[in-house]
Amino acid sequence: MDSDIQKAQNGRAGMKRIELTEENTAALPEAEFKAEWMLDINRSFPRIFACEFPSPLNNHCYVIRPRDHVGIIQLGTEVRLEIRPKIRCGLLMQMVECAHGMPAISAAVSVGSMGDIFEFWAEYLAVRILQRAKRGLYWDYREREGEASWVRGRLLVEGKAALASIRCRYAEHTPDVLENRILASALFGLRRWQYSRADVRRAVHAAWRALGGVAHSKTAAADCLAVRYHRLNRDYQALHALCYSLSQQQSPAGGAIGRNSCPLIRCICRRYSSGFALHISVPN
Repeated sequence: MDSDIQKAQNGRAGMKRIELTEENTAALPEAEFKAEWMLDINRSFPRIFACEFPSPLNNHCYVIRPRDHVGIIQLGTEVRLEIRPKIRCGLLMQMVECAHGMPAISAAVSVGSMGDIFEFWAEYLAVRILQRAKRGLYWDYREREGEASWVRGRLLVEGKAALASIRCRYAEHTPDVLENRILASALFGLRRWQYSRADVRRAVHAAWRALGGVAHSKTAAADCLAVRYHRLNRDYQALHALCYSLSQQQSPAGGAIGRNSCPLIRCICRRYSSGFALHISVPN
């Protein structure tokens, strides 16, 4: 898997980049765009784009109109669509952070493109996880049940099976708890992102290694809303708000949900009349 991620990272430099603007129509000459790219867009994102194929009516151009989405979409390893918002990217970042209760990262950075937004969020999450891991991750007791070589906790007696083995139910002090699993699930997917800055990629991988003893599976975006915070895990609240935005769709950024998906992430921010919500989606 790591070799696939590295190949995707190395292939980004030669990728064709096409800029679009939210709710604006773009006409791409037939010689500069491939039919399979348009078919992929039309098949995978029918609600995001309005598409027209070349004809005499549109001067033999591929016509693409993004609807109410902005973000980055990659079509294989050849082309990368960047859909810019009508407003400044920095202002959009502030709106998303405000709507989701995320850390105000936009106040300390300069955002020039949609790609910058996602990289700043990934960098912030990785650095904060590394800081917390250095101080010590949050540990808690989890109830476990299974066979043991000696009696541990509560002995479970289940008929004749008890004569052949010792089965116990006990509480184990471990960092493999929901608070850390949410972070591990987000980092599992963020390892597949294609970063323009090598330091961000290194930070994400370092944070992933720091959570090596934590399972990243069996977590969902809704789990971010189920955590009860107290004085020992209060600093996790801002990180979980960021993970919720990154993990609420079935994609590589959703951790185990998208573990079999292509390591080329498609990031979409959808704009609603009542606010902003971050969507990350991957086509089949």
